Amino acid sequence: MPTPSNSYSQRLRYREGMQELLLRKQCGFELSVTLNFNRETTLTAARNKLKALAQRIDNFYLGHKWQDNESLRTFFVAFAENRSTNLHYHLLLRLPYVPWSRLRQRKFRGCRRTAFHSEIITGLWKELMPSGSCDVRRIYDLDGIARYDTKQLLHPGYEESFIISTEFHEGSRSAPGVR
Repeated sequence: MPTPSNSYSQRLRYREGMQELLLRKQCGFELSVTLNFNRETTLTAARNKLKALAQRIDNFYLGHKWQDNESLRTFFVAFAENRSTNLHYHLLLRLPYVPWSRLRQRKFRGCRRTAFHSEIITGLWKELMPSGSCDVRRIYDLDGIARYDTKQLLHPGYEESFIISTEFHEGSRSAPGVR
């Protein structure tokens, strides 16, 4: 996707195009996640933490061979907010497709509840970012969430700071602490 110039109208069109992409049914977003670092963090360090989080989520839900089937893995689009003051990310997230054989495992008891996934994702985030915080919510209004999460795209430079989790699939076999 080409990046917009510095004109507000071009950034607005870019944001509207991004919202249209996020609303596509194929994305299948289930959760809205806000990840705070609660300390000074660079965009590169933040990207690395999101990569590690994606891999840990995949490892939890899919098991130790999580990297073998990219089509089952976690999918998210993350948008940076407040890059220079309090960097945090808003994510639209689709959980991994867990095979039925794994869903029978005890650790997945209660997995039909949003609270189950919130607890898992929050715990994984706190392992990576002890100073951080995590808010996980079920998506009821995708249009409203997409509009909110993309609001920073109206500011110059933010079009280059969003992250798509599939960026981490190729050539990334494990994150720190994931086997």
